[in-house]
Amino acid sequence: MIRKLLIIPGFMLIVLLAWGQSNIEGTDMQVSVSSFISGNEVQAFWLHLNRLGKVDENEPSQGIVDFSLKKMHIPDHSDKMYLEGGLNFSGRYYGNTRVQLLEYWGRFNYKNFYFHAGAKGEPEFANGLSVSNGNLYLSNNARPLPRVEFGVKAFRPFRNGFWEKFSFDGLYSEYFLLDDRYIKNAHLHRKRLGINYEFLPSWTFSLAMDHWAFWGGEFPDGDKIPGFEYYFRYILGRGGGEKSKVTEQENAAGNHTGQYQFLLKYNRYPINLDFYWQHLWEDGSGLKFKNISDGLWGVAIKNRGNKKLINTIVLEYIYTKHQSGPIHGEDPNRIGKFIGGRDNYFNHGIYRSGYTSYGRMIGLPLLIPSAGENGVSNGFPNNRLWGIHSGFSGHITEVLSWKVLLTYSKHFGTYAAPFPNSKDLFSAGFDLLWERSPKPFSYRIKLATDRGSYLPETTGLEFAVTYRF
Repeated sequence: MIRKLLIIPGFMLIVLLAWGQSNIEGTDMQVSVSSFISGNEVQAFWLHLNRLGKVDENEPSQGIVDFSLKKMHIPDHSDKMYLEGGLNFSGRYYGNTRVQLLEYWGRFNYKNFYFHAGAKGEPEFANGLSVSNGNLYLSNNARPLPRVEFGVKAFRPFRNGFWEKFSFDGLYSEYFLLDDRYIKNAHLHRKRLGINYEFLPSWTFSLAMDHWAFWGGEFPDGDKIPGFEYYFRYILGRGGGEKSKVTEQENAAGNHTGQYQFLLKYNRYPINLDFYWQHLWEDGSGLKFKNISDGLWGVAIKNRGNKKLINTIVLEYIYTKHQSGPIHGEDPNRIGKFIGGRDNYFNHGIYRSGYTSYGRMIGLPLLIPSAGENGVSNGFPNNRLWGIHSGFSGHITEVLSWKVLLTYSKHFGTYAAPFPNSKDLFSAGFDLLWERSPKPFSYRIKLATDRGSYLPETTGLEFAVTYRF
């Protein structure tokens, strides 16, 4: 009940924004119809990933109807305060029709600060060319989680001297997990703090700490995990209290994980360059960089000038094999020395469903969860991998654009249950989009194929028509 009451304000704000204004200024509304067909009883990887969970990867033939509405309202034409809101309905049909409310959100903005309520997908990074949408922990691969959040963007508290080149970003979020999970009614907390320094004209270096924590909830047998009474233990990473399980009293209450984010950015029209490194951690050893080889490295190059044959390039390398080493316990070579390895990314002994939303990974899509007989996620049987990815996009003509996505990865299981032999995956996607502005219709065709032993080999095709009001 508490979750629903917290989500209602976001939905009411959406209604206010979408229908409370008599004009359509600042409104973006569109309907799209898509058809998918693939072989071997599954959809190809690049047809279903980063689609907000709307495409069922286990159905080879399906259709989707999307309706989305976004609105921005600036009271009295003031640039200091404005409201935003959006809705996204998706209907999927393949024998049985299913309608999902994927996005429902409202946001109040004042200067650099904002308050957000509801479920919303992440902004698209580098024209959608990144395999992770530029973030190991939060892509658009799964159905968006509703949240209550407040934050600040590009806040400059200093106006003079050396410190004026610094700006800050931050957010504080509480996500609500509404799907069926091993731990019912669990919460997901997030906080992030970023520091940006403009050290040269057009060059900025950013460092951020991104922290996530599962907390609270109820076991399948009805036994409850302490909730709000231990809230500050959860958000500060402290050990559990007397009501917690023994393992949480000995370690930290809840399931804590996160990442360091490093970004070097060049921005001078028409060129935009992003060099990024994201180092993930699961416990104290990762916080101290004992798993320093693990993470995501990438570069995104974008030309925002005229429509050229190649406008955007993304190159990424992902590695998660080390996990602070294969030993968790006493060092066999040094008596009394403890080694904190086997980090087991995105899995947890209590919160077994892991970092998923409706059975899909909310971050890096190359990690695919398993499910029990009841369809509830059991976490990730494979979280040790390395992969390389490249994406390219541009324009063939003024009205015809293209996109190519190429991903190769090798998968090794987990330290506790390694694959007898490593499994590989090669996935490719080719996309053509024809749109004539200001004509309301646009047409898309996408071909994708998977090869290797990690996923079933298949080839698929998508055809979509979009009408923008």
